Amino acid sequence: MLNGLWGGMIVLALVWAAVSGNWQQATESLLSGGGQAVTLTISTIGVMAFWMGIMELAKENGMLDGLTRAVQPLLRKLFPAFPKDHPALQYMAVNFTANFLGLGAAATPAGLKAMEAMDAQNPHPGRATKEMCLFLIINMSSIELMCMNVIAYRAQSGSVSPMDVVLPTLCATACSTLTGVLAAQVFGWLEERKKGKGGR
Repeated sequence: MLNGLWGGMIVLALVWAAVSGNWQQATESLLSGGGQAVTLTISTIGVMAFWMGIMELAKENGMLDGLTRAVQPLLRKLFPAFPKDHPALQYMAVNFTANFLGLGAAATPAGLKAMEAMDAQNPHPGRATKEMCLFLIINMSSIELMCMNVIAYRAQSGSVSPMDVVLPTLCATACSTLTGVLAAQVFGWLEERKKGKGGR
């Protein structure tokens, strides 16, 4: 779907460039944009490698485990269907912690493992449960303290204060996560109520 969306936008842009007589500018932008994308990617590798290293150090010295344990009580309230020692909760905690630190690449494997662990006790395999939907919502909105990708892009683009986005990002992601969780809980409650009425 995303490939079709991006492909459609590129085709529309090229068609518009041809119709409006800006074909040469569009061609130059395509060539220069490709080079800029490569330069940006290479320049951000160092930043991402640094923070991935920090993540590994946090994992080695137990800091990540401490953060994970701190998240566990909240997860047990949000996902009461799973017992305290369920592997899904452990993977979720790692996923949320990594996202909080702005390390999406490190969060993805834990997120996939969490989904697998939840699907293992899914009565309808192949159909997302309420818990899986809630986890996906939190994972997508993810409260984020250090938005490392954005900071790296701002620094590469010459921003005087690339860290200025930290507080706005924290506020915005906290609001989006809270809104998503509330919406999921409300729709889940309505679904349960609908099923209850249907059972009568």
